[in-house]
Amino acid sequence: MRAMLLSAGRGERMGPLTWTTPKPLLPVLGRPLAALVLERLAAAGIRHVVANLHHRARELEHALAAAAPEHLRLGFSYEPTLQGTAGALRHAAAQLRGAETLLVVNADSLADIRLAEVRRAHEASGARVTLVLAAHRPGDTPVWVGPQRRIVAFGALPRSGPDGLAGPYSFTGWQLFDAALLECIGEGPRDLVRDLYTPLLGESRVAAWIHEGYWWEFGTPERYLRGQLELLAMTADARARIVPGVRCREQGGAVVCLGERVRCPGAKLAGGVVLGDGAQVETGSELEDAVVLPHARIGRGCRLRRAIVGAGTELADGLLAEETIVAHAPSGTAALADPRTILRQGLLWRPLEEATP
Repeated sequence: MRAMLLSAGRGERMGPLTWTTPKPLLPVLGRPLAALVLERLAAAGIRHVVANLHHRARELEHALAAAAPEHLRLGFSYEPTLQGTAGALRHAAAQLRGAETLLVVNADSLADIRLAEVRRAHEASGARVTLVLAAHRPGDTPVWVGPQRRIVAFGALPRSGPDGLAGPYSFTGWQLFDAALLECIGEGPRDLVRDLYTPLLGESRVAAWIHEGYWWEFGTPERYLRGQLELLAMTADARARIVPGVRCREQGGAVVCLGERVRCPGAKLAGGVVLGDGAQVETGSELEDAVVLPHARIGRGCRLRRAIVGAGTELADGLLAEETIVAHAPSGTAALADPRTILRQGLLWRPLEEATP
């Protein structure tokens, strides 16, 4: 079985963090998301993965190549124009052919899905596609499942659904499908659900695997922060099964994940706090439920609550940041093109929550 890692997106929902860092390289508890996904795939027995690239492609290629486990063969598919989830597979078809079954995963989520069990169920089902589903979360497109665990609809509840209809569920982004379906994908940008899977629903050829373990998608600022806080709230053993190789400790009632060369003398920490490599927190600052990315500096007397501080950002003494991303403004900043992000005091600010229409 070969796998496709979907990693080409611009990460627009995660701006301004992704204006300087590809979303797959944003760290979770200090470790790049995509590196954790590659380790999970290698542990599941996958030996050949193709990653598609577009936004900051060379930077992402070099980082993924360096992070790939030793026995994992990693190929790259460059997309001058974004091809969508199905178009990406078509674009990379020459590297994916040769396997009967393909696994497709997103580079912005973590899960402890038992891939061997999913594959056995897929092969026994007679379905051409198996999507891994989880309990529904607000904001996700609902997925509805009928008899024999066949998916019957994406989106609105069917008016005359079959008996035994179950749902709604959320789609985790993990999916298995017959490699022969590559030939059914047209040229140009295409979407897997809309252009490939939905037409198969009427043939009852799309199956569901219901995952009851850990799954989290880090694709919005609020989910990026909350996902890390929930990991910090786990037991050490449970956390290590999802994000191995990180250093966490209790400190003054807080659970703190520390990177290398962190400096925080005299800071008051509460709730869950992540301090990336090289982060500095000066005396008198207070951090509660905060993620500070690598090489950021928090000045004296700052107060952060439910905040994300971008990599390399310097916060002046006494700054208050709550329910927000705050990041340095790169030259030629696109803040004016993004109504969610404003430029204030030489820094970019964006609320964690999306505005309600």
